[in-house]
This record gives sequence, structure tokens and C-alpha cells, in this order.
Amino acid sequence: TLNNIASCHLYLGEAQEGLETGGRALRIWNDLSTEESPVLLHCTLGDLYLAVAQGDEADKHFRFAVKNTPADAFAHPYALLGLARRYALAGERAKAERYAAHALELSVAHGFRFTEGLAQLVSAQLSGADAPLREAERVFSEIGARRELTQVY
Repeated sequence: TLNNIASCHLYLGEAQEGLETGGRALRIWNDLSTEESPVLLHCTLGDLYLAVAQGDEADKHFRFAVKNTPADAFAHPYALLGLARRYALAGERAKAERYAAHALELSVAHGFRFTEGLAQLVSAQLSGADAPLREAERVFSEIGARRELTQVY
């Protein structure tokens, strides 16, 4: 899908190309006028806007995903982590920590191991503590997502 291509651009360090692809995907989605909401696409766009230092735009996309996703769906804690990263980058550590803690709580409650690991990683980076980093390493090792440990948010 175009969302997956946009994500690949992000991981290749081609955020601008990812924004173009993601924007195209959103326009197509809106033209189709489907009942389903493109929340994962909004999460991808939020990630891409963070990558090009456009926190306000990222915020809009992450908030759309939070608002349009039930708390027991993967995109909800993922979008909360996007907001945590957005506020961490803006120097608003307390707000970032609250979003990360809420994302961790939802991830554990609903068995979303990937976002659980991301939440631990973001918490470790915010606090500088070793325990959340070790927990992120354990979770990512168990689910085979070791690449995520190399990410700095």
C-alpha cells in the first residue's frame, strides 16, 4: 500500500518522499469516502512530520489517530507514543512522559508488544534510566524487532 511505501521512505531517511507518498495516499483515501478511518496512515504521516521537524503537523495527525481509534486498537497507543515523541522533541518532558506512560499502560493491557517496547524505549530515553531500556530490549528480542532499539526518539 502507499502507507507502507511512505513508511519505507521514512526508514530509508527519505522523509520528504514519504510525505509526498503519504499525502497522495490520504488524498486517495478521502476521494474514496470510505467509512473506515485511515488511522495508521495518520500515524505514518505524524512520524514523517516529526522527521522533518514539523511538530505541529505531526501533532494533528497523531491526535486524529487517537480520536478515531478505540483504546484497544494498536494505532491508539502508537499515536500516543507519537505525541510523546513530539513533546519530547519540543522540550516538554512532563507531557511526553504522561503520553508515554499512557501508551505503555494500554499496550500492556491489550497485548501490543511492539508499542510496549516502543513505550519502554521512549521512557528510557526521557528518563535516562536503565530499567526501561532493559525492558525494551527484552520485549523487542522476544518479538524479533531488534532494529527498533537503534531508534532515537
